[in-house]
Order: sequence, then structure tokens, then C-alpha cells
Amino acid sequence: MRRIAIQILWMHVLFLLSVLAEEPKITLHVLAFDRPQTQFEQRLADTTFTPATGIKVILETNSFSEMERKLGETIGGKEPRYDLVHYDYQWLGRLVAAQALEKLDGADYFGEDACSARVTNEWNEMEAVAASTNAGIAFADFRPAITFRLVKYPTTENDIVHRKFDRYLNAPIYGMPWSTAAQVLVYRDDLVASSFAKVQPPVAEFYRSSVEPNWKDQWQFLVSAAGLVQIVHPGVNGVFARGSTSHDGILQDFLPILWSFGGDICDEAHWKTEGILNSDSNVKALQFFCEWNAKKKIVSPDSVNWGVAEVVDALGEGRAAMGQLWPYYGPLLEGRPKTAGRIGYAIMPGVTAVVIQSRSNESALTSLDALKKLETRTTIRRATLYGCEGVGINSFSKQKQAAWKYLQWLFSRHTQLALIYEKGSAFCSARKDLAGESRSFNQLNRVVMEQFEAGIVRSSWNNPLAAQLDKVLALECNLAFRGVKTPKEALNAAAMQTQAILDDHVERPK
Repeated sequence: MRRIAIQILWMHVLFLLSVLAEEPKITLHVLAFDRPQTQFEQRLADTTFTPATGIKVILETNSFSEMERKLGETIGGKEPRYDLVHYDYQWLGRLVAAQALEKLDGADYFGEDACSARVTNEWNEMEAVAASTNAGIAFADFRPAITFRLVKYPTTENDIVHRKFDRYLNAPIYGMPWSTAAQVLVYRDDLVASSFAKVQPPVAEFYRSSVEPNWKDQWQFLVSAAGLVQIVHPGVNGVFARGSTSHDGILQDFLPILWSFGGDICDEAHWKTEGILNSDSNVKALQFFCEWNAKKKIVSPDSVNWGVAEVVDALGEGRAAMGQLWPYYGPLLEGRPKTAGRIGYAIMPGVTAVVIQSRSNESALTSLDALKKLETRTTIRRATLYGCEGVGINSFSKQKQAAWKYLQWLFSRHTQLALIYEKGSAFCSARKDLAGESRSFNQLNRVVMEQFEAGIVRSSWNNPLAAQLDKVLALECNLAFRGVKTPKEALNAAAMQTQAILDDHVERPK
């Protein structure tokens, strides 16, 4: 760690020496998310960026709901108060429609570096040489699997999942990847391990041979493990769940299950939800999830109203053993006396699926011989929810060049490396050349990066109507989770209502 600290210090010195003259004193105001990395970014800006440039930076931290409100006010009033704004990936379509973000692919910003044929998640030798000789940043420095959903618009989720990045080479760039996040499985290692250790005959063989090796890999075994925790630890819920409709609470838990069951929420190309959102596989997925409350009773009955605060408290106080959570809550849990050293992380579970493939390039649809050569194999179909947040230049700002200078500093290799190695930042960089450093810092970072590398990260709606669509779907899923509606009734209603919203929008494809 001493070598790393010296390396970071030396990089900061090089950055200071690279600045030829101090600019006039100005202040940049940033509308910022209150995340663990924010405080470290502020400190680095105060100690490194401001002394070098004469530009003061103030990150005004806000809760998610406050961010949404203030961003709405900024858009509505075309206010220049904030020079830079953070945004959730689902807000991008709305911000673009309101022309609230500066395009960064122009001559004043990325310029020729905005479009690159090197659209891969890997870092090659050519980029390594460029990075060592160029003080600026290039868009090709960043992993498209992370950035394309977040800063380019419009894109199609299906293309990103299948890594068809080349289709969006010329799509406008509206921001930079401020945080790298995807939900992870988080669990109380002490509660889970002690439950398996204390399991009694005659069920001991089943739990030790089937459940213990597989509970982090498959949803069905996770449910079994949760049930065991409740038997061994009365008063502890096996799983926590966010069942509320606020801030898409229930969707954060349900959508990864929906995708792992093989479902989807819409046909993006045609803006169609009917027949897709209420498909048989989605109904089965919602039935499976609702049984946690109605039948299995492995969640708290109060979870129908729970959001993030409630599940973090339940895990931290030992009232729940496992569940899905965003990585930036990791440092908070690890810092609590009751949970320090007791929190574990894993890639999200999935559902066993059968894959049929041909051993030849010949189509099985047109050749009997090819049909005979079909092979089947089983795999675990996993999915997790994308949760990255971006930062862009407010198009109403009067200090755009100073804001761009700050972004160049913030996303440079030396600043991103410093953020990674700040203990408690929960920071993973989207830079290709820092994937190894991000992954190796701790278990939480490793899991986040492995999920992106495995291609199991999915995002939901990617259009200006995302907030309305989420609200409808969350409400119907909550009614099913409460037992007010059957899963089929809930998804039929959600499909009908979301289709009506999409049909009425001016951007709907004809």
C-alpha cells in the first residue's frame, strides 16, 4: 500500500507541474449525489485541483429525492446555478429532451476523440501509449459496457447487452461515468455460516450437499438458505426485500429476478410492452418473488413498505440475513460495530436454464443433419440491475470551459486511481486501464466488476418516460407482493397502462 500511496502522490505532483499558469479565481458548483466517494472527491479537489488551477469546486451533496427535485428546478428554470450535475442513468432521456446537458463530442470537448473504432471493454497497447503521452482524456479510455447506457443517447439495451457497441459510435455524448454500480448479493456471513453449521439431521445432508454449495448461485437455493436461517435464528428474517413503490423500491428487487427467469420488460425498438411485460415467464418470476412474503414468509411482513433505509438497518442490526443492495451502502454497513467483518458479497444468483446450440454453422431450421448435431447444456442465467450515475455539464452554465477542465482532471488516471484506493469510497473506475485496480481493491469492488465483465448487468427503461413507466410497474408489483392482486392481474394491468403511456408519446416510433 505504501508503494501505491507514493505512486498516487507522484501522479499528483506531475499534474501540478503540468499546469503552466493559474487561472483566474472562479467557483464551480456541482449538484452531487451523497455517495461515499463524494467526500473523497471533494477532498482531492481541495488539495490538488484548486491549488493547481485556481478553480474552487463545491460539491453540494443531496439525497436521491432531493437530487431529482433540484434537477427538475434547474431544467424548468434553465438555471445556471450549477455548472455540473450528477444524474441517474434513467434521467438521461429526460435531460436530453430538455436540452439540459452540454454535448461533449464537439470541438471544445472530446473533439476527434469522441468517436473511436476501439469500442471494446479491453485496453490495448495503442491506448496505453496514448495514455502515457497525453495529459487529456479520450472517450475510448472508458468501458462501453459501463458508459454507453449512461452518457450516450439514444441507445438500445438489447444492443448493449449483446455488446453491439459499434452501432453507437456516432451517438452524442452527454456526460461522463461518475459512479460504477450494479446491485450485488450482500449477506451476513455470521448468520448464514452458523445456520449451516447447526443444521440437524435428517435434513443436514440436503442442506450441506445441495443448498450450501449453491445458495449464492441459484434463487431457489437462496430461498432454502433463507428458510434455514429463520429456523436456526428465530426472530431473524432470511431475506430482506424493498417492497415499497417509492424510488422504484420493489423494482430493484424484482427486475433481476424477472430477467433471470428469461423475461423482459419491453420491445425497445417498437415501444411495446403488451405481451412482453405480462409474459408467462414474467408472471412466474413475480409469483416466485411474491411467495417470499405470502407463502415462504422469509421476509418481514413490513417489507411491503420498506425502502433502502429499512433494509440497511435490518441487515446492520441482524434482523435479516441477505438480499440485494447497491454497493455504495457497503462502507456504511462495514463501519457499524455489529456488522464490521461480518458482511459478505457475491454475484447475483440466477435460474438454471437449458441452452440449445449447434455444433456446426449450418442452420437447424433448414437441415436435418444440422438438427441432429444440436447440443444442449445447462447454465445459470443471471441478471443484476445497472445503477451507474453520470456527471454532465449544465448547458445553462456560464463556466463550461472551467467545468470541462474539472472533468478532465476528475477522469484522469491519477485522480481515478486515488479514488479507488480511498478506503470507504466503494469506488470502481470505468477506465479500461484501471479495471484491474478496481477489481483487486476489495471483495465488494471485485464482485461489481465481475458482474460487468460477465455481461449480466441490465438496465430498465431508456427513454424520457422512464419515471412514469417505473411508477406504474412498481405500483402493480407492490399490489401483487401484498397479495391484493395475483401476479398475472398485476402484470396485465402494468402492461396495459405502460403501453398507453408509450403510445401517447411524441417520440414513439411510427
